Amino acid sequence: MKKPFTLVKFLFITGACFLLISCSKKGDQAPGAASLLGKWNITADTSHTYGYPPYIIEGINSPYMQFNADGTGTQKNNIGTPDDVETFTYKISHDTIAFNFPVQPQLPYGNTPTGIIKKLTSKNLIIEYDLISNLVVIERVYMSR
Repeated sequence: MKKPFTLVKFLFITGACFLLISCSKKGDQAPGAASLLGKWNITADTSHTYGYPPYIIEGINSPYMQFNADGTGTQKNNIGTPDDVETFTYKISHDTIAFNFPVQPQLPYGNTPTGIIKKLTSKNLIIEYDLISNLVVIERVYMSR
């Protein structure tokens, strides 16, 4: 004679299936879980001015950006003296990042660019700036860890 299928067995099997399905592999991240914090190596810096071909600077002088949890950071530029490091503060709102580079010896006039975070994964970061003066200039900075 077969034993009847009880509610307790049903709940046990359903719970076990749920646990097996919901477990994730080690290292999986939910979408949007990548963090901006830490050191990012600048691999390329491109500028495109309307009417001119793109200008590309590949990572020379080991450039990087370091983002700290307190909203501060440092940047070593692609151009300029190899040991020049600038400090900055930043604020993020959705996919927009606003920088404030105060006046410092290597940046005598300061700078406050705002960019769009085009890509942010655990290994890659792309920030795009739309700079407008006399000509439309779009700059993209590519970074990796």
